[in-house]
Amino acid sequence: MTALTRYHNVPLYETPLGFEPIGELMIAGKIAIGGEESAALTICGRVSEKDGIVTRLIVAAMAVTSGANLTAQQTGLFAKLGSI
Repeated sequence: MTALTRYHNVPLYETPLGFEPIGELMIAGKIAIGGEESAALTICGRVSEKDGIVTRLIVAAMAVTSGANLTAQQTGLFAKLGSI
């Protein structure tokens, strides 16, 4: 993820496991999106807990607005930043 944050020139915060530290960063106004290795994601201004429905809607919106399926988007991202 550091290659992605460097590409967009945004800070990356690594926290202990769980959503409490992520919530604290959101409350402090330091982050807008937080996630963990289990593929859980939370977004500032939404439910302050893991929100799979909103995450899936964002992914669907990415596919619709870009006109590219997720595999093509991943391939493009890896071409810019290298694969994981």
